[in-house]
Amino acid sequence: MEFLTLTDADRGSLRWIRTGDRPFASELRSGRGLLAAVQWAKGEGSLARADAAGVHWTLKRAGFLDPSVSVRVEGTPNPVAVLRGQGLHHTIRTRQGTYRFGRSGLLVPAWEVGGSNGGWALHLEPVRTGRRLEGAILEVGSSPVESGELTLLAALAWYFIVLAWFEDEAIGEWTDHFEGRA
Repeated sequence: MEFLTLTDADRGSLRWIRTGDRPFASELRSGRGLLAAVQWAKGEGSLARADAAGVHWTLKRAGFLDPSVSVRVEGTPNPVAVLRGQGLHHTIRTRQGTYRFGRSGLLVPAWEVGGSNGGWALHLEPVRTGRRLEGAILEVGSSPVESGELTLLAALAWYFIVLAWFEDEAIGEWTDHFEGRA
């Protein structure tokens, strides 16, 4: 697959689009083409691979009460980014900086990656049909972040949102079954 960089993309049309179910797969697209792809290794578990222009990452969640997600360049031992879950507020640390990550509001299903200057770097708004997560609209903010770093942040944020969505979906299915609605 040939990937564009965010520099070459039409930033007004960025979308994560679901392309597979078992295992879950999605692509980040703009009007000009493909920017990134994320695919889970199996139908279950948290190991995934993300591909972008010139790079292949592995993403893996660890921990339950103190969750974290590590991103590694495929085949290397040290993470290039770590997302730490801290209640409703999360932190992403990369080699280039530290970012805030969380929901954009209490009742809003959208998520934001905050930039170092107090603004926001990315805004992701999930798109669904019923309980099914179809993708997300991605907006790039005004916070000055290098194109490759933005792609890494977009893949990591999307991975985390998908994991959270699946957990919510599983709880809903369990609740439906328990209450006799399944």
